Amino acid sequence: KLFRPTLPLSPMMRVELARQLEYLLSDSLNDRPRHVPAFFRALHLQLLAVNSGECDPLRQEPRAALMQIDLDTARHNTLLTNAPFVWEALQSERPVDVSPQTWEGIFEFVIWKLTLLLGANQVTSFVADLCDVGRYEQAALRGHKTASHKTASVNN
Repeated sequence: KLFRPTLPLSPMMRVELARQLEYLLSDSLNDRPRHVPAFFRALHLQLLAVNSGECDPLRQEPRAALMQIDLDTARHNTLLTNAPFVWEALQSERPVDVSPQTWEGIFEFVIWKLTLLLGANQVTSFVADLCDVGRYEQAALRGHKTASHKTASVNN
């Protein structure tokens, strides 16, 4: 059932998906689970920005953005490297020891997979309900402080 779930996902499978997402994020961020709450906060903020239409310069100026794209690979790579990030809300929560490209790549992968599993209209509510940063407020990983810098210990 985990490898080929019945869609739409049952409530238990949605909870399991959220927990597996935590593991994926930690692994993708070089085994730094302390960044999972920051990513969830960034994910939530970026989804709010996307849903409100305020974050995407391509949406605001599609003709100008498309006119800048050149088929010459070197010029295209230069444009991508020097361009401001489309995902501003996402980048605002990025830890300093994670590259902007890594943070953005993980976001895009997560959104793609969640959209496939949940449907585009369910991603925002899934993140709000099951990827809540508040669940990290009462617990700290051993040897690390959470985003709120509280120092409660995790019970095993």
